[in-house]
Amino acid sequence: MPTTLALRRGLLAVSGPDAESFLQGVMTTNLLRLAPAQAAPGLFLNAKGRVAFDVLVYRAARDRLLLDCASSAPLAKYLAMYRLRKKVTVEDLSASHRAVFTTTPPPADALCGFADPRPGMQSTYRAWLPASAVTASSDDALYHHMRMASGIAEGPGEASEETAFVLNCDMWDACLSYEKGCYTGQELVARTHFKGQVRRRIMPCLFDSLGGGLADPLLPAFASAKLGTGSMSGVTVGAEVHALEEAEDETAAAAAAAVGKVIALAPAPRGWLGLVSLRDPWPGAFTGQFAPTHRVGSVKLQAVRPAWWTVSM
Repeated sequence: MPTTLALRRGLLAVSGPDAESFLQGVMTTNLLRLAPAQAAPGLFLNAKGRVAFDVLVYRAARDRLLLDCASSAPLAKYLAMYRLRKKVTVEDLSASHRAVFTTTPPPADALCGFADPRPGMQSTYRAWLPASAVTASSDDALYHHMRMASGIAEGPGEASEETAFVLNCDMWDACLSYEKGCYTGQELVARTHFKGQVRRRIMPCLFDSLGGGLADPLLPAFASAKLGTGSMSGVTVGAEVHALEEAEDETAAAAAAAVGKVIALAPAPRGWLGLVSLRDPWPGAFTGQFAPTHRVGSVKLQAVRPAWWTVSM
């Protein structure tokens, strides 16, 4: 059956004669390659090259672009710092329209509608509809389950202050441009790209805990794997991730340096699913059953390499 969920998102319209050139100079996406009624993932970086905001950018017209974002007010404030004398207006449409996640093409009366351009999400659509017309469920847990199972971080709690490469955005079509010229944070993006050194990556993971076995056709097979019956005690966002050690000396194992951290935990009813940021070693793809690769305290976890990854480690 078709799935339709109302999402908690923000929407900004950037319009005017300088709209394209203005955004071209402050975000990672090459907007010259964005066709009408097309969307692409994009990032706004700070001066150190770290992610400030992640968005989906949609071309409504040559001089009007829409920014689907986690929260509109902080992004609007960020854009105001760079607007200067550009002939640009930034309008917040979040109150009048709502985002909808759907598995069917958006209705014709949508303000904008597009296939989600991020890897692992292309079988779903995003639509912005008048708020009064949205009757879909506001329980958006399945949406977050799907993106976490696809290895997609989103919003300030997960993506901010990381680099685009830690977030795997170098493997996302059209997200990072290496040839369009200067934009805020471009120096770090170019240096990392040409050096080819990425020490950490965000990956989906399963925690061996009470739960598992909740299948859904939108989710990859590993997201419904049968798990154990242990407790998730101690597994929190920000918790340290350690290598899975079989050492007899528990004191030495406990003192071992962390190799990553927990970035996010999925909402109920799949609280055993999450995102972790990891250094070497790089786990393989899921092979049909839970096979632990790391641990958070005494809770074992399996990090899973997403099927869409295009880099070799």
